Amino acid sequence: ELVRLLPPRHLVIEGGATAFACLQALGWLHLSVADVLAPGVVALATPQGATVVLKPGSYAWTHNTDTP
Repeated sequence: ELVRLLPPRHLVIEGGATAFACLQALGWLHLSVADVLAPGVVALATPQGATVVLKPGSYAWTHNTDTP
């Protein structure tokens, strides 16, 4: 109930089934692509003003070697 009263402004979710469950629970059913961050990794915008980053569960996390 707390999440419904104070919904998050930013989420990072790994896995399609997890994303579906989280977004459905929040009632965030309409999303638009805001940015493509990496192959298969997208930032989505909700009408409520939140940002959701989705990464497929089958994709490995990569490390940016350009930063210390």
